Amino acid sequence: MKKRPSKRKQQKEVTRFLTMLLLLLKNGFRLQESIEIMQRSKQLSTAMLEKFQAVLTQGEGLSQCFQAIGCTNKEVSQLYFATVHGNLTLTLTTIVDQRKRLAKQKQELLKASAYPLALIGMVIFLLVGMNVFFLPQLLMTDMISADHWGVRFIRYAPLGFFVLACIVLGMYVIVKQHLTKVSALKTAAIYRKIPFIGPLYSMYQTSYFALEWGQLYTQGLESKQLLSCMQALPTHTIMYEMAQSMQTQFLSGQSFSEMIRAYDFLMPEVAVIIYQGEKTGRLGEELLVYSQIVLTQFSERSERLLKWVQPVLFCFIALLVISMYAAMLLPMYQNIGGDLF
Repeated sequence: MKKRPSKRKQQKEVTRFLTMLLLLLKNGFRLQESIEIMQRSKQLSTAMLEKFQAVLTQGEGLSQCFQAIGCTNKEVSQLYFATVHGNLTLTLTTIVDQRKRLAKQKQELLKASAYPLALIGMVIFLLVGMNVFFLPQLLMTDMISADHWGVRFIRYAPLGFFVLACIVLGMYVIVKQHLTKVSALKTAAIYRKIPFIGPLYSMYQTSYFALEWGQLYTQGLESKQLLSCMQALPTHTIMYEMAQSMQTQFLSGQSFSEMIRAYDFLMPEVAVIIYQGEKTGRLGEELLVYSQIVLTQFSERSERLLKWVQPVLFCFIALLVISMYAAMLLPMYQNIGGDLF
């Protein structure tokens, strides 16, 4: 039985595919010609190219082709909108840039946390070693009491870290399973309330929505047509659920800017931009400019947040090391006459 590639490896292959396809389209090749060139070059997965080609020849929409090879739901939505406004090259450029930016941020997070996490592992290993080899011999000399808090810390700290890790992992699994059962709008509202992450999530979603809406408005679409495009997306996407909830409000006479205010996972400024754009008649252009501004803010803020990861981990390590030395030395000091605690 052929082994399936890991999700991480598959997404790397998808990124390579999108990058190469974008390069070929920018150089004047049509979509079908680009796929044939990539098949002849044999630089990409043959199975992925065949799957894309098969869906394309079946007459399915372009977004379904990209969904078949492993693009995310958000990327599929972007590519569907590209078939509406006709600017596939710009959409692919945006998707490739988003993937590269995300990969860079993951790499920076890994670099910032790898060394501190290794130190934490070393400290835990030392605690286990002290518990197995050093502590029993020290207790046999009667230099310290087995009831001292320092002895209990050395004895139970490794087990405490293990239990804590199990709790965190269990909570992650439970939350992840819960989020798969709730609607996309409720999931977005939950993400928005997470400390530190919530504002970043709001910026990212606002930039994405403003970009897609802006491109559709610049092609002459009206709000009613925009809602129709959103309703044609997969049912489990945020935009589809928004369109479903906005349809009744739109028929009752509410403006697009008034309806947007109800979604707190979007930044409040986007409603003001839409209101002003509706009045001036330049809604598409203003949304595109606003999207770039928010995207820049998102990049700057995420970079600042990443810079705090390593100092916080080092402070935790320092506290752990001090606690370990205190647990080891204070009982011995008290036994020879000291009275610190």
